[in-house]
Amino acid sequence: MPKPNLTPLEDDEQADFVDWLVRQGLKHTAIPNNTYTTSYNQKRKNKKLGLNPGFSDLVVLVSPEQSKDGEGYMLCIEMKRQR
Repeated sequence: MPKPNLTPLEDDEQADFVDWLVRQGLKHTAIPNNTYTTSYNQKRKNKKLGLNPGFSDLVVLVSPEQSKDGEGYMLCIEMKRQR
């Protein structure tokens, strides 16, 4: 019998990470690339509005005041579940 995968799901880990970002006061947004639709009109609208597959799951902004070196940063984070 195969051993069950006890690693948290990607969505659960992302939700925990977003909670941490909120507690740290970091500005962030999620990119809804995993939103599936069969609607051709919705797919066309998503593409027109700039939704592109393969882009990172999260974008995090770190202001100069929040970073240790005084520089501002934009982080693009792709969440992946361990297999």
